Amino acid sequence: MTTKQEHGKEGHFNIYTLDQDSPCTNNGEHARVLATMPDCDGLYCRVDFVHGLRNITTQQVLRVAKKGGYIGSVRSWKLESAEHWRHNGVDSVDYQFIRI
Repeated sequence: MTTKQEHGKEGHFNIYTLDQDSPCTNNGEHARVLATMPDCDGLYCRVDFVHGLRNITTQQVLRVAKKGGYIGSVRSWKLESAEHWRHNGVDSVDYQFIRI
């Protein structure tokens, strides 16, 4: 049983922690990052520009993936593609990295 209270705000990854206070934004330093486990195609990360959080570098994206335990070394990955898109009023970028 948890003692935390739900924040009650929609549009956040976690119902207990605001994105701005989470490692997915490095505590509000940059846009929200969703990293996935690498597979044979590489590493996929999605960046959502929400809650007024902006400006993120590919190195920051990789650091979030590293902090999440998805990858070992940030230097082992190279950006293959970045695709911008918009859905339900949210600007996002899909990043695909390949292992080098």
